Amino acid sequence: MSRYRKIVFTISLFILILIAFSLPLLYVYYMGGREIHDISLKIAADESEPELIVKGIMGWENRNIRTIYQLPHFSFAGMKLYIMPDHPYIYPRILDPRWIMFFKRGACGEDATLFVEMARVAGIRARTVYNPGEDHAWVEVLIDNSWVHVDPSWGYFDDPGVYERENEGGWGKQLSYVYAIDENGEEQDVTNRYTETGRLTVRVERDGKPVRGAKVLVKSRFLMEKGATGYSTSRLAASSETDENGICSFNLGGNNYDIAAESGAIIGYRTELENVLLEEGSETDITLSFSASTILSPDALVWLATLVLLLFAFGVTVWKRRNSIKRFLRALKCDLPTMTGILAIVVALSCAIATVVGFLGLMVVPGLLTLSWTIFGFIGLVFCLMWGILAFSRKRYARAIICMIMTLIIGIVFGLIYGGFGFVLGLPIAFLSLISVILAMTFKRRFLRKLKKF
Repeated sequence: MSRYRKIVFTISLFILILIAFSLPLLYVYYMGGREIHDISLKIAADESEPELIVKGIMGWENRNIRTIYQLPHFSFAGMKLYIMPDHPYIYPRILDPRWIMFFKRGACGEDATLFVEMARVAGIRARTVYNPGEDHAWVEVLIDNSWVHVDPSWGYFDDPGVYERENEGGWGKQLSYVYAIDENGEEQDVTNRYTETGRLTVRVERDGKPVRGAKVLVKSRFLMEKGATGYSTSRLAASSETDENGICSFNLGGNNYDIAAESGAIIGYRTELENVLLEEGSETDITLSFSASTILSPDALVWLATLVLLLFAFGVTVWKRRNSIKRFLRALKCDLPTMTGILAIVVALSCAIATVVGFLGLMVVPGLLTLSWTIFGFIGLVFCLMWGILAFSRKRYARAIICMIMTLIIGIVFGLIYGGFGFVLGLPIAFLSLISVILAMTFKRRFLRKLKKF
């Protein structure tokens, strides 16, 4: 097989792998979407009144959606994975109605997400309601020009006081902050519909001067103080940024809160947590101060320092053992361009996954974030393919190294900007690209000379 046939074969194999990865997801989303459409329209056809349609959808969910409460789980890349006793055995929580409908499993977030989609298909306006501080989600539906409370997880209809009521089947909670997300993705504060509120005003300063754009974090201590399982720390209830006067305000339910402020992404400032007891109907003002000793995200700095040390050690090891590595590659009948070309294929898989995830996300939640994710993934994929072709063909190897460096930048973008699953994708992209750059610049003695000719 000639060299160019090998390149064509490699690219074809890569495309087949990409298709094989995408088809199961597309099948899940297609079948789930079709089932949502069919079931919702059937319920709407069987009932005439909006209230009866809502109760019909809620009843269908109660009969068919199996709960994942109390199941063992673990987290990976910011995503919770639940261990199931039967198919699919490991269930990732993805708040997409088509995914939820296909597998018919979930908790309150899944119940609310699926309910909203089914109600909209049935012709009823609905929006998801979140109470992050006390970890619950439910729904509101528009009936007779009024938003009505619906909790599909527990079968509540038009009972907004159930969460704070102490008796008569109430939960006895103290709600902190409640907001709704409408069909346009806009957030609306609906806390007053579910609890009496107070006003918390936070001022952030550094060296006595107001800090504009500082992020203020409000964390509810309710579940932690109640000793609820799995809640060993306070939960984020709300966040906001300060204005030009260093001030931001919150409309919150009466509760015990931890308040902190931070400024900067990786290197910046963070205040210590300050405990505040906010009473209903009261107004409370507090001031948070940054100091030079409060460097934001020490974990990120530790990771960065560790990565630098590891890469330095790797570079030194490669340089000292370069002759042994050359002999090892010759024993494998593999030279440096081939090795970096193979790495290009591995990195291209990560870029392809990023592109597919971004594209699927773009179909579900159109926006700048998913669009930029897709674009960055595709650009990284293009650079990987150029890198691989140039490396395998032994031509313009300096250009291949330029493509490695550009792919490295793409990996860093994914790791630092997107976080979560983006970090998991960006880490191998950046790490393998950097290894390739180190290998290429270590063994390519006349690299700088070729780079000048480039």
